[in-house]
Amino acid sequence: MRDSSVQQVVGCRVTREAQGRIRGDGVELAFGYWPGYGMPIVALHGLTASYVNFIGIAECLAGRRALLALDLRGRGDSDKPGDPYGTVRYNMRAMSPLLCALRASAPA
Repeated sequence: MRDSSVQQVVGCRVTREAQGRIRGDGVELAFGYWPGYGMPIVALHGLTASYVNFIGIAECLAGRRALLALDLRGRGDSDKPGDPYGTVRYNMRAMSPLLCALRASAPA
C-alpha cells in the first residue's frame, strides 16, 4: 500500500509534501504529510510545539515511510476552542476520525 490511507481521508492522492486541516470532534486539526510506503507513522508533538517540528524526521525518512504529523487542539495552526484542549481526552476525540480512517484502510 502506498499512501492510500491518507488519500482516502483527505480525498486526493498525495505525491509530495502536503499541509491541510482535518475536522474531528467539532474542531479542525492542522497536519503535515510526507508521502512514503506503508501505513503512515503518526507523529504527535509535545505541549508547546507543532507538526512543523517533524520536518527533519520526514527528511530523514526520505520517502521510505509516510509520515503524518498533527497539530493538537489549540496548538500550531489547529483550531483554538473555548473548552479545555490540553487534555489527552479532548485531543483523542479530535484525532479519532482520522485514526479510525487510517485503521479502516489498513491491510487485513
